Amino acid sequence: MTRLLCALLIALLALAPAVAAQSSDALAVDDVEIAEELNVYGLPQTIARGQLVNNGDMAYTNINLTGQAFDANDAQIGEGFGVLINECGAGLAPDFVLQPGASHPFAVPLEMFEADAEIERLDVSAIGDETAPMSDDERALPDGITQLSEREVVAVEWEDDDTFRYAIGCERDLFTDWTWHRYDLASGRDRRITHPSARNVDEALFERLDLEDPLIAANSQLRFAPIGGQRLVYQNAINEVYTARVDGQFQRRLYTGLNSYSLQGYTWLPENRFMAYYYGAYGDPVIYFTADVDGRFISRAPLRSKPSSIIPGIAADGRRAIIAGTFDDVTGYYFEQLAQNYLELILEAEVPSVNYPPPVPLLNEEGDRATRVYLIRPLDGEARLQCIYRPTDGRNDLIDLAPTPLNLSFDERSWTFLSPDERYIALSANGVHSGLWLIDLQTLPCGGDD
Repeated sequence: MTRLLCALLIALLALAPAVAAQSSDALAVDDVEIAEELNVYGLPQTIARGQLVNNGDMAYTNINLTGQAFDANDAQIGEGFGVLINECGAGLAPDFVLQPGASHPFAVPLEMFEADAEIERLDVSAIGDETAPMSDDERALPDGITQLSEREVVAVEWEDDDTFRYAIGCERDLFTDWTWHRYDLASGRDRRITHPSARNVDEALFERLDLEDPLIAANSQLRFAPIGGQRLVYQNAINEVYTARVDGQFQRRLYTGLNSYSLQGYTWLPENRFMAYYYGAYGDPVIYFTADVDGRFISRAPLRSKPSSIIPGIAADGRRAIIAGTFDDVTGYYFEQLAQNYLELILEAEVPSVNYPPPVPLLNEEGDRATRVYLIRPLDGEARLQCIYRPTDGRNDLIDLAPTPLNLSFDERSWTFLSPDERYIALSANGVHSGLWLIDLQTLPCGGDD
């Protein structure tokens, strides 16, 4: 959470690591912090948060945690019971399985015996039921797909052909609340970083953007252009979308009339173009528009574009998209030119909803045609990576490439992020089966040389 959300995070104290009281010593806690937050009744609540790590050879389910707080005299001053949670703070179902080597966030609300007691030491232990771990065959991924993280990755920003930043956190939070990492493809090095644009987020910026209210700021979807970072995009209290300079000056309004729609996020494109997309809940149609951070329009106004059943897959120029839905009584995937009233069916098929990742269209060298469209959709109980090959003779050939590790429920989300050289797709997901994977398109090619 940011400083503006201090109503939900009043105090933060560093604590020594505590080892779980599991007889096998398999379950251990790490990165433990204690905070004063507001509970569902609006009252202050002391909560211990951290990561539960499975250091054993067995998997664990039905996991419960216990916390005991002590003062400087080693007298117990509080206790509580907790569970594993997702990055947005919701508790996981008891049948969640923590695999060997995996870690997951937890929360332990504490009942303090005295209101003014100061915690000197906190012991957190975890117990769970042993269960058989996933086999090597179950863990195996197809050639061309590599897992980089098991955490809830909600954003990827490519810095160049070989390096990208990725964020772990709750998709509803500001980017400054996320935990950022940088991954180098050549070396395989993965290290935690501070987002380079975080230094620009201060009181002066929120004042210039009229985002002083913590709730309005939390809903602003404030993001900086990933390359160069000289401008930003955000929405105000009535859901009007603006771009501005990094210091909040020179604001340029893009669209009005969106107050009844929920901005869900952005897809960043080359040269700091972007798509903003809106929907209410699972199954709702998606509206969208493309522009650049200098405030120039690319697509038609969002309410004039065709609504999509999925998050549109936007081409690099921001002028073409792959959408899905039922048009003229035919359900499938369609190629759309966003500045014109042009729609072309490229695959007649049942389509998923907004929880599935957007397609990835690749343009030809002239930039006037999407010759390859990578998509992930559910087929026979698994999420398949497929490609629509569109040579110049007018064919739309569907090529099945590989199964993917996605396993999404209706309230979970997945995203795709194309590398600048169009060799890789970074695939991420939140929820119980979260993670970050790298798809090598040279290993999983699509079609010929058109």
